[in-house]
Amino acid sequence: MAIGALLGEQHSFMHDLESFFWVLFWICIHCIGPDETRVVPQFDKWNYVDTEELAKQKLGTVAKESIFMKTITDNFTPFYPPLIPLLNRLRNIVSPKDKPWEREDEKLYSRMREFLRQVWCIVQTSTPSVGLRPRVAVADACRSPSAAEASAHYERADTSSS
Repeated sequence: MAIGALLGEQHSFMHDLESFFWVLFWICIHCIGPDETRVVPQFDKWNYVDTEELAKQKLGTVAKESIFMKTITDNFTPFYPPLIPLLNRLRNIVSPKDKPWEREDEKLYSRMREFLRQVWCIVQTSTPSVGLRPRVAVADACRSPSAAEASAHYERADTSSS
């Protein structure tokens, strides 16, 4: 659930988009693979604390990029490390400038849709055995110049397997 929604703010489409981010965050921390989950005590308590406390804990998780990166690097299951840079980019879209939004941004939906389209192109053109290393011509496959930028941004730096 979005931080503002937890604090009782009037519902906005932005809460829905932020909630999508939190669902992805939750999956990457708790799902070990298909049909298998784990309990992470630090985040399991999110199921039991009151909404105001949960809002504070979530804000502390995303408020600073270095804290967020350490949190996801330390807690993602082995199934999801390739999504770390993607989830951080989504965090920057949903919470720009390391803080939650204060007024509605009519362009947020479009930015998230474009980001997810780029991710889809990367996934569709990735070599499964290598992870998120895109195949040649991601831009051609997705017919967008921004897809080429996305593939360059998300290609793993590990070249030892080449």
